Amino acid sequence: HFNANDLWELAKKMRGKYPASGLDELIYAIENSDHLSIEAKFENIKERIISEIKKAKYFIWVAVAWFTDRDIANELYRKKQQGLNVQIIVNDDEINSALCSKFDNYFENHKIPSGIKYKNIMHHKFCVIDMKTVIHGSYNWTVKAQNNKETITVSEGRDIAEKFAEEFIGVKQKIMNENK
Repeated sequence: HFNANDLWELAKKMRGKYPASGLDELIYAIENSDHLSIEAKFENIKERIISEIKKAKYFIWVAVAWFTDRDIANELYRKKQQGLNVQIIVNDDEINSALCSKFDNYFENHKIPSGIKYKNIMHHKFCVIDMKTVIHGSYNWTVKAQNNKETITVSEGRDIAEKFAEEFIGVKQKIMNENK
């Protein structure tokens, strides 16, 4: 039987032997990270999302295909009222029309237009908080998602947060460039 420490020692012994595997980068990230944590959730997902939002101190960037959950929206609004930068990217479609039409009044809101030009562009479900926490998975931020078999992963670490932040900015730039 291997335990976590045995696997860690084995991984370090393998450093440099398989450069294309990504192992060296992972070891570097673990050794140079103040805090690296990954947790998968299969139940009470909405509550966990709200809990993570409540911890935010600086910014919250959300990219979800569909967003109809008023409780999550209200928590984002509370954070916006505290002075945090809250940005949201959603699909501009019928599912999002009721709640998301109000987002323009409260948040920096970016909508992915429907149409052939944008086909398959937005199926994301992720949130970046303070460049240190990422919530991602199959869970759309909708009322209906609470009754589905869904998952999220809450990952803490600057490396992963930067990758998701880059994706967020890339999608946002594409929307802004297309709307010029």
